[in-house]
Amino acid sequence: MIWETVRLALQAILRNALRSFLTVLGVVIGVAAVIAMVTIGQGSSDQVTASVESLGTNVLILRPGRAMMGPGVRDDAPEFRLADAEAMSTLSVVAAAAPVASSTLTAVYGNANATTLVTGTGASYLDVLNWPVVRGRSFADAEERLLGRLELILGGGEIPLPAKAELLVGREDPVSGIYPDVDLTPHGGEEGGVSRRHARIVVDGDNYFVVDLDSTNFTFVNKQKLTPGTQQQVQPGEEIRFGRVAVVFQG
Repeated sequence: MIWETVRLALQAILRNALRSFLTVLGVVIGVAAVIAMVTIGQGSSDQVTASVESLGTNVLILRPGRAMMGPGVRDDAPEFRLADAEAMSTLSVVAAAAPVASSTLTAVYGNANATTLVTGTGASYLDVLNWPVVRGRSFADAEERLLGRLELILGGGEIPLPAKAELLVGREDPVSGIYPDVDLTPHGGEEGGVSRRHARIVVDGDNYFVVDLDSTNFTFVNKQKLTPGTQQQVQPGEEIRFGRVAVVFQG
C-alpha cells in the first residue's frame, strides 16, 4: 500500500514536472524569505539594544532650556558654558561630565566636499559614552585647554580661542578656501567690515600680540589703529576692534 502510494506520487510529479518544480521553488523562496526577515529583524534589535546599553543606565543628558514647537509659549534659557560643565564634574555624584557642541559644516578636501555633523567635546566624552579608542589616541590635556576668549561688547557672548601659537582672525570663505581659527562671520563680521584675513593673534609664552594683515577696515587696540604687519601686545581686559566688531580680550 505504501509503495503504491509512493509510485502514484512520483508519477504525478513526473507527469506535471513544471508545476511540481514551481511549487517546490515557491516553498523554498517563502521559507528563505521568512528566515532572512527574522535574521535581519533580530540583528537590528541587537544593534539597537547594544547602542542603548553602551550609554549605560546612569547617563544624564542636559540641554539648556526648551523650545515649544508651534503656537504657544517659548521657554528659552541661556546656553551652557564650559564653566558649567567644569562645575558639574566636581560634584561627588558625577563620575564624568562632557560638554558637547554640534553643528553641520562642510568638509572640503581638494575638489571634493561633503556636509557632515561636527561635534566639539573633550576626552571625557569617550568615558561618558563608554567608547574605547580602537585606533589612534584620545585628546591630550594641552589640546583641551583654551588660549583664552574674546568677549563681544555688542550683543554679549564670547568666542573661545583654541590653544595655538598663531590664530587667524577673519571671515570664513569656502570659495576661497579661507577658514580662520576665529571666524567672526556669525558675530556680525561681514556687516562689521571684517576682512577674510583680517588679523592674527600671536602667542609668545605668556605674551599675546595682535597683528593686522593689511585689512580693509583696520584693526584697533584700545582705539589705536595698528600698522599692518606690526605686532601690538595686548593684555587681558583690553579692547580689540576688528573693523567695527569690538571685543575684549581675556587671556
